Amino acid sequence: MKIQKLILPAIGLLFAGLGALVVWYFAPSFNQAAARVERLSPLTAALLAESPLGQEGLIEGRVSERNPLHFRLFVAYVRYEYRGRDDDNDNEVKWVEDERVTPALLLDLPGGRVQLANSDYSLQGKLVTWQSEPTLNWDSWSGEGTKSYEGLERGNPVLAVGTVVEGATGREFRAEWLYGGNQAAYIEEQRTSAEIARWVGLVFLLIGAVIFGVGVWVWLR
Repeated sequence: MKIQKLILPAIGLLFAGLGALVVWYFAPSFNQAAARVERLSPLTAALLAESPLGQEGLIEGRVSERNPLHFRLFVAYVRYEYRGRDDDNDNEVKWVEDERVTPALLLDLPGGRVQLANSDYSLQGKLVTWQSEPTLNWDSWSGEGTKSYEGLERGNPVLAVGTVVEGATGREFRAEWLYGGNQAAYIEEQRTSAEIARWVGLVFLLIGAVIFGVGVWVWLR
């Protein structure tokens, strides 16, 4: 009986703990990402060419028309395959990444063109999407499902944060990630995510406090 009375306080503490994690870890991490990008001034092609090796930087421009196409109009993309729905109670849709094509792209910046030095960057932001069929299908016999693509096309606006490195013909840029959009859009998105995370965390904290309080009341009755 005593163990049963501990269930509600334990659930309350769990909710409160999750809320605290969101409020004091996830929300600040979004704000930190926004602050990092906000303090960096975009490098032009000329400035990047003169930057010291290893310097952290931000570049903002467009995907060059000189990049080769890899699928349809995509020059870089991540492909996901639909694998049906989860067997548990939430019945969530399952998507599995099954192909990633992220070559070292050419980016057009103010004053010239810059070569990315790496192909291990992640893709974020407002990306172009394409789905192989309008309805989601998964054939367990053939092991094939609907394909969904997210990526970049020639001419898309792009933002990147990374470091200046030496390439075969001069300075290149090693990108941590490519964001489909501009600096202002990235900062706004991160600030909005931080605010949403903060409110979600506060709701979890409140729910946890109420459940814990009820549990203590039941325990002391």
